[in-house]
Amino acid sequence: MQRSLFDEQISEVMTSSNTAYILKNHDMFYDIGFRVMKNQKSGSIMECHQLKYNGNFKFVFFTDEYTRLSDLIAKADSDHVMVIISNLIRSIEDIESNGFLNVACIDNRLDHIFVDNRTMAVRLIYLPINIPMNGIKKAEFENDIRAQLIKLIQGLPNAESGKLSELVRVLMDGNNLSLSDVAKRLQVSPVAQHIMDTASTPNVIQQTRPTQQNSTPSSEQMTQQSYISTPISNNTTMATLVSATGKENVVVSKTHFLIGKSAEKVDGVISGNSAVSRVHCEVVIRENGQMSIIDKGSANGTFVNGQRIGTDQYVPLQENDRVKIANEEYIVRR
Repeated sequence: MQRSLFDEQISEVMTSSNTAYILKNHDMFYDIGFRVMKNQKSGSIMECHQLKYNGNFKFVFFTDEYTRLSDLIAKADSDHVMVIISNLIRSIEDIESNGFLNVACIDNRLDHIFVDNRTMAVRLIYLPINIPMNGIKKAEFENDIRAQLIKLIQGLPNAESGKLSELVRVLMDGNNLSLSDVAKRLQVSPVAQHIMDTASTPNVIQQTRPTQQNSTPSSEQMTQQSYISTPISNNTTMATLVSATGKENVVVSKTHFLIGKSAEKVDGVISGNSAVSRVHCEVVIRENGQMSIIDKGSANGTFVNGQRIGTDQYVPLQENDRVKIANEEYIVRR
């Protein structure tokens, strides 16, 4: 992505774990691109959630469970470096092959590219913004990636080893080899191929993150964790918000479950109450069953155990927690 965009049109929001961006210009938002990236099944694009922040579009990418590519390469041996770069190139090719997506929308800074430490899969941050398809040439994008990789690898302690020095030589051969050709060259190592074949085994690279002393996450940690949407049948009850006043309960049946008074826009309707916003809040459930709630910019607020929550804050929900949606109060049942 062109660096000038970050100064002129996009601002990056610093958080303790996840990565977020705010579009300064509404006209930059590419709705079709957003829908396409949300429906991607290949896993090349980082999971993203769209919010409104002070009237602007905000995109939160759930990066907290991944390791930055630059950090991982700095700790990896030469065979793992080759696997990571090979997977990076495949993720870029996956986006290039989609007619609705544009490589110019990838944040291609290496410290903004992420790797799943269990599988070595590479996840790219893709911003759904309007950039002309011919606004950046493929060769220009590839050369930017090459230059960053070469600089990173040359700074490694074992950069002079046979495999890494050969890798640098291949990356430098930009006139004759595309990134796709580079990926094919990287497959020739039997050791690297074995790593790729067995990469689904957890902890392929050990201790890329600090070891947690306590397996029970704090409330703050749970707030910052990623929330991954998994298709679930609409008749599956995952949780129930039981009305404290005897009104109709809200049955949560999806991993991303919108609540409000507009039947056309939400999954769980609270009718007959003008204090409830059309799209008031969202309940989110991760693959591991962890449940949270986020306010969607409602006028009268969403409260958990008496505390009003922020519009960009995921707050964990537990059994018997009290949730108040405007002036409607519920008890969480799992």
